[in-house]
Amino acid sequence: IDKCDSVISSTCGSSVYTRNANMFLHGSGMVPASSGACFPQTALADYSSEYRCTASRYCSEQASAIKKGKMPLVSCMALCRNTEEIVCNVIQYDCNSECWLLSSCGSEMSSTCGSSIYYREGSAQNQERSD
Repeated sequence: IDKCDSVISSTCGSSVYTRNANMFLHGSGMVPASSGACFPQTALADYSSEYRCTASRYCSEQASAIKKGKMPLVSCMALCRNTEEIVCNVIQYDCNSECWLLSSCGSEMSSTCGSSIYYREGSAQNQERSD
């Protein structure tokens, strides 16, 4: 669709995605995070209790990440939950737009582009950080 003049409520769970000036997709009902900020728990749908976020950081183990490209964070979380490529314990939401899946993070490093790290609750990586 080239243009969407108005949006009406859906009874079957449909969503509308539009591109902003930077060509990033934004969906109806999504709340974008500012660069380097964690997305609000309300924007994470049924993933809100599954992940814990560290803002403005990236993982030292990022070279081992499986890079899935630009996508909404909730789509990245679904990939992490359901992938068979690796045991996904960590998401590096690189520059707050790119989905990178990792087994472990290693050390957290300061991000200059606004990356955030999302740890899956109950994962071995998260347990080590809690102790």
